[in-house]
Amino acid sequence: MDSFIKQKNNNRKVLSRKTWVAYAEPCIAVVMGLIVGLIFTFWLSFIPFLYAIYKVIEIPSYELFFDEKGVWLYSGAFPWNQGVRGVKWRDLDVATFYPNFFSWAMKSYTLDISHRYTKKSEINESYMSLGVEAIEQINLMHQQMIDEGIS
Repeated sequence: MDSFIKQKNNNRKVLSRKTWVAYAEPCIAVVMGLIVGLIFTFWLSFIPFLYAIYKVIEIPSYELFFDEKGVWLYSGAFPWNQGVRGVKWRDLDVATFYPNFFSWAMKSYTLDISHRYTKKSEINESYMSLGVEAIEQINLMHQQMIDEGIS
């Protein structure tokens, strides 16, 4: 598993990463922590602050990519939580994104890459960049594999 995470082969095509909008959640957590700290007790404000630090470290690690085997989402800031989850081409149902005014204005999309047989193995991730292009490429590649009889 570790070798799969670290390898950067020529067949791997990165489609999307988290956008700057993903950093809003940690910022809100810090503000809420400061408010809680001012109202109740100051030591409670450290919990949201630590959460925000963790999220700021973790957000850049998200990477949606595909290779000859399937579509994958890599994430993890620390060695003990690094991992890849994904859907193999043969099990892919459909890849979609959810358009709305906010996602269009911020260019930050929620991507849903569905597994054909189960909902446990699908990729559903918010605040991803280049969502429209990523979903178009995934569906195009999947259709090509179906036409060729590979998937």
